[in-house]
Amino acid sequence: MAAESGGGELLKVLGEYGVFLVEMGSLKDIYGAVRASSRIKYNCLSVGKKFIAVGASSGGLYLYYRKTLEYFRLIATKDGQITKVCFAKEKNYLGFATSTGIVMVVDIGSKTRDKPKYLRRSEEHKGVSVTCLCWDDNDSRLFAGDDQGVVSALYLPVKYGANPNHSKRSLINHGTGIVGKSETAINQIDYAVEKLLVSTMTKTAVLDLPTLQCWLVGSKPREGTFGACFLQQFNQYNATIYTARPGSRLWEASMDGQVISTQQYKHLLAVPSSPVLGYSHDAVVPQSNEEECK
Repeated sequence: MAAESGGGELLKVLGEYGVFLVEMGSLKDIYGAVRASSRIKYNCLSVGKKFIAVGASSGGLYLYYRKTLEYFRLIATKDGQITKVCFAKEKNYLGFATSTGIVMVVDIGSKTRDKPKYLRRSEEHKGVSVTCLCWDDNDSRLFAGDDQGVVSALYLPVKYGANPNHSKRSLINHGTGIVGKSETAINQIDYAVEKLLVSTMTKTAVLDLPTLQCWLVGSKPREGTFGACFLQQFNQYNATIYTARPGSRLWEASMDGQVISTQQYKHLLAVPSSPVLGYSHDAVVPQSNEEECK
């Protein structure tokens, strides 16, 4: 039964599950630029306000318009495969990492006649695997973490949006530098209120960027590829921390690292996933209602 075949059937699905995902259209158009070559594979993807960027095994960055999925341009690089991409929050800046550990920021432009401008290049992670990228709120710094536990920052030139309030120390060393180190790989990083949330293979910590002081979230270590993120709502000067724990649990914590609560989600694994509706999907109606829908 197709999702678009009738409102009654759709309402039954929504009533059963409460939440749902809708695929509005096909994404096959973003494969058009590489369809002719079986050797080129897509490795990673990031979505900005206007564009979609896809990193490829060829070392190319394929850019498409977000609304129409039309091809915009290809940015070729010579430092290996593109393994991570991350759009800035407001500007057309794209941060990316290569398989050789090189991290770069490029201004992709907004029109086809605009030539891409490379704004910053970092070799702080050269020879290792970059695991995550993250921008600050002003699109003036790109943070990177790697599988050796190193966290670095790339500071954009002032004319491209660097915050003049950043310390002079942060603007030396050609605009890049190491801001933190861990004994294990970095799983995820997130930014809020001049703090960097760093989740490693054993712990989650908060790094205060102005002072480079660091403190743990909670006191119990754990092992595995667990992530963490900030949640900012009404107060832009504060945020709540959510960090994954073993056993399908989440810690909710304050900015000072104090655990507020432990949320249990293991029981949700026994609940069937809600159906995906829309393009190329059929709405799956619960068995007990099948006869009503016929």
